[in-house]
Amino acid sequence: MKLISSLLFVMLLASCSVTKPVSVSANSVGRKSGKACVSHLFGLFPLGDKDITVAKAAKNGGISKVNSVDFSYTNYLVISNSCTLVNGN
Repeated sequence: MKLISSLLFVMLLASCSVTKPVSVSANSVGRKSGKACVSHLFGLFPLGDKDITVAKAAKNGGISKVNSVDFSYTNYLVISNSCTLVNGN
């Protein structure tokens, strides 16, 4: 029983995370960063704000000139998170 409980606990903590670059511009390297995220329950039901656009991430970081855009995806057993990450000035 203890082994099964331990295995279930480890499965709940297990995750997979991927971050990939989407776009880079010729603007100078920025000091600001912004992020827009959404979580999904069972990969189907969005929780919270569903707007993860570059414009939303730039607004959240106070960025007017975007230098780079990355997309991050983290999957847990029940919940997954998708984020747009923006850097610039």
